[in-house]
Amino acid sequence: MGSVLMLGDCLFRACCGWIIWLRALCRFVFFCTVVFRNYALDRIFVQGKTYRSWSMLTPVGGLAISLTVFCVVAQAVPDCLTVIYLDFYESCHYVYGFRYTCIALNWGMWSLCLVITWCCRNIQICFNEYHESLATVILHLLDYQKMTLAHCYLPDYALHDWQCGLAASYDLLLTLVAIWIVLLYPMYQCLFHHEGYLQVWLKRLSQDGLRREYEVQGSTSNELKQFTGSAKLVRSTACNQAYDASPQCTLYRSLRL
Repeated sequence: MGSVLMLGDCLFRACCGWIIWLRALCRFVFFCTVVFRNYALDRIFVQGKTYRSWSMLTPVGGLAISLTVFCVVAQAVPDCLTVIYLDFYESCHYVYGFRYTCIALNWGMWSLCLVITWCCRNIQICFNEYHESLATVILHLLDYQKMTLAHCYLPDYALHDWQCGLAASYDLLLTLVAIWIVLLYPMYQCLFHHEGYLQVWLKRLSQDGLRREYEVQGSTSNELKQFTGSAKLVRSTACNQAYDASPQCTLYRSLRL
């Protein structure tokens, strides 16, 4: 809230809007999207149930509605019970009851997400990304551990430059680690083992459990073979064109003539 010091009486003084609807609700929405994806994988590949049904949408929809109701109630009650703007400090201040309620709610949500992600560990499909999802959830829990310690032992850390900067640097570090967890392995394989990585990927794709799980007919296998053959033909044609344009090929043709 450093802009409050420069802008004075402005939109940044509306603490409920920034804290409840921007910060808290955005966390809840992101959490619901992660849970929805992992729960869908668990329901289809572990429980063997359909994806489109009320029993699928009810738990996730109920969770999203409950979190939205929490934000609405927090907005409806007086500011002295949730978050208020302190003129002396020129910053927003969490009331202790609301502070610890949000912390407990965040821990409960991401602990649930960790359990659902763990249930997806035995799914054998190419697009599972179980390890990446598990690492992302663990990084979120580490971030909430930092947030919990900061709010419990340094409740005024936002007023100190070095404490606030250290917390922001920690968040940035976890964000970069999460990005590289997803990108590092495929990027390394594409750059240094491109052909071998392509063959392994095509083989995994042809043996994917996704086709068996949905009981796709044999035409899918034929289509995959046609796709693989087309990919090899395109790659072979590109290699021949590259060789025709190479200096070695030009020299060979001149010698033949």
